Amino acid sequence: QQTLLSASYTYGLRYFVDRVSRKTDSSHEFSGRLDHQFSERHKVSIDNSFAYAQEAEVVSDIGVVQRSNGSAYRNFLNIDWNSQISEVLGINAAYGNNWYDYTDSGNGTRSALLDRLEHEARLAAVYQVQPKLKFRGGYRLSLVDYAGKFAVQPPAITTADVKNQLRHTVFVGTDYEINSRVRASFEGGPQFTDYSNLDGQNENSIYVSGSLVWVYRQDSYARVGVRVDRTATDLVDVTTPTNPTTDAQSMGPYLDISHKLTPRITLGSQFRYNHYEYKGGANEGLTQNYYSLQLNADYKINEFLSANLSYNYDKSTSPSAALSASRDFDRNRIFLGLTAKY
Repeated sequence: QQTLLSASYTYGLRYFVDRVSRKTDSSHEFSGRLDHQFSERHKVSIDNSFAYAQEAEVVSDIGVVQRSNGSAYRNFLNIDWNSQISEVLGINAAYGNNWYDYTDSGNGTRSALLDRLEHEARLAAVYQVQPKLKFRGGYRLSLVDYAGKFAVQPPAITTADVKNQLRHTVFVGTDYEINSRVRASFEGGPQFTDYSNLDGQNENSIYVSGSLVWVYRQDSYARVGVRVDRTATDLVDVTTPTNPTTDAQSMGPYLDISHKLTPRITLGSQFRYNHYEYKGGANEGLTQNYYSLQLNADYKINEFLSANLSYNYDKSTSPSAALSASRDFDRNRIFLGLTAKY
C-alpha cells in the first residue's frame, strides 16, 4: 500500500490603478489531495479545492460572463476510483461535487441566480486495446440543485430552484498515446436533461470533451481541446413561470501553450472561446460569445520567488440586440507582480 497526501494554500492580491473604488481584489484558495493505492489493481484519488475570491478566474463559474463587483465562495470535490479487473479490462468510478455561494443578497442578485450545488457521478468500463490505446464507455448522472432564497426577477417571486435539473449522459471515449510526445483524449455522447420542477420540460443535447497534448521539448507543451456541455447561466427570464430561462448549451474550444525559454524564464499563453445558446423564456435560442486571451511571462528569481508579467483580454458579444445592450463588453488588464512559494 502507498499513500500520498498533499496540501497547499494560495493567497492572491491584485491592485487596480484605474478603479474608482475598491482598488484591490484578494483571493484565498485551500487545496488538498489524497492518493492511495490499495494494491497494484486498485487505487483512489481525492481532490478538494476551497476558495473565496472576487476574481472570476478563481471562482471558475463558466456560466458567468458579465463583469460585476462581488465575491463568492466555491468548493470543488472530486473522488476517482480505478480498479483493474484483468490485464485488459478496468473500471473507473468517479464522483464530483461543485458548490457555489455568492456573497451578495437580495432579489435579482448573483446569489439569487447562481447559488447552487452540482453533483456528478460517473461509471465507465475501460478496455486496453494496445499498450498505448484505451477505449471506454459509460454513464454519467448530473444533478443541479439551486439554493438561492431570493426572487431571480422581481416583481415575480420565482426563485432559482425552478431551474433544477437532472441530466443523463451515455458516452464513449478513447485515450491514445500517439508517441512519447503526443497524447490524445476524447469522449462524447448524447445527453438528456429533465427540468424536475418544470412539468414536461426536457432537452436533448450532446456532450463532448476532447484534447490533444504535444510536449514539443522538455518542460514545454501545447494543448488544444474542446468541451461541449450544458452549463448554468446568469441570464434570467421568468416572465412565464412555466417556461423560464434555465441554462445554456456551451461550446468551448481552448488553446494552452507553455514554453520554457531558459531555466529561469517561462512564457505562456491561454486562449478560451465559449459560445452559449440559451434555453427557455424570451431568451430561447439567443446566443452569446465570450473570448479570453492571456499572455504571460514568469522569471524565476530563486527557488521560492518569481516575478510575473501578464496581459489579459476579455470580450463578450452577442448578435442579439437585446443581449448586446446589457451584456457586451471588452476589458484589458495588465498585471505585474511577484509569486512567493514556501
